[in-house]
Parts: sequence; structure tokens; C-alpha cells
Amino acid sequence: MNTEHDESVSKSERKRGRASLRKIAEQLINLSKAGNERLKNQLQNTKLMEALQEARKITKPDARKRTVQHIAKLLDRLDDDEKQFIYSLADHTDDVSKSRKLEVWREGLLQDMSKTMAVIISECPDLDRRSLRQLVQKAKKELEDGNEESLYFKKLYQFLKNLNLDQPDQKI
Repeated sequence: MNTEHDESVSKSERKRGRASLRKIAEQLINLSKAGNERLKNQLQNTKLMEALQEARKITKPDARKRTVQHIAKLLDRLDDDEKQFIYSLADHTDDVSKSRKLEVWREGLLQDMSKTMAVIISECPDLDRRSLRQLVQKAKKELEDGNEESLYFKKLYQFLKNLNLDQPDQKI
């Protein structure tokens, strides 16, 4: 049963691969209607589409976990073109969810800085708090003056966007 492919890939690499497939399966389950239509039009695999439709109905955590694992297994069996399409679709949903999160943070900072600052610090403990506070104060002042979507409002978003949200702390 051991093939050349199995011998060249370590157990840890296989686990990481399965974990990334489960993450992508979760993203596919949570796709918007437009994303779901794109997926339906591109994929030839009806088993995968049926599994995704069923997974959207499941609310119990254990059943959902099993379904996600099943979808990940189906994803692993797709051909390379279909996998590439799904990866690009998953990357797009990551970008959209990250930008939504940043918008929520920016609005939160402008309305109630202390609560939102605590959330941001918990996710990015090494951020430059002083610069962030200064940007928030300048953006608030601009909004009070009636300059919505102005320079510091945009700079605040760029500052949040440049935070290292995806990388865990790396020790050298």
C-alpha cells in the first residue's frame, strides 16, 4: 500500500495538508450566493456540491465537523484545474473577510476606542499603540469637521491593513 508519494511526504505534511483542506471546506460552506453560483458553474463534481448544500443545513458541531472532513476528502480527490479554481475562490473569501474585519475595527476605534483597542491588541500584541491612537484621534477630528472618508480615515485603514494578522509570533 505504500507508494512513492506516501514515502516522500511526512506525516506532519499530510496533517497540514488535511488541515488546510478543512479550512477551505469551511470557507466553501460559508460562501455567499454569488460565490456559490460561481462554484456551481465551474465544478463538474456533483457530490461536492450536494455535500456543500447539506453542510449549510447542519447546525450541530459534531455533525458539522464530520461533514467538513468529508468535504475536505472530496476536495482532495478533485483534478488540478478544479483545485486551482477552489483555492483562488478561497483566497478571495479570505481577502473579503479580512477587509470586513478591518472595517469593523476602524469603525469600532472611531466609536469606542478602548474596547476595540483591547481586541486589536489581543490579536496583534506588538503593534505600535501610540501611532494607532494618533491616527484614531486625527481621523475623529476630521470626521467631526465633516470630512468623511478623508486622509486620516484612509490612513487608519492602511495602518490596520498592514498589521501582521496572519503570522504567529516567530522567534529567531
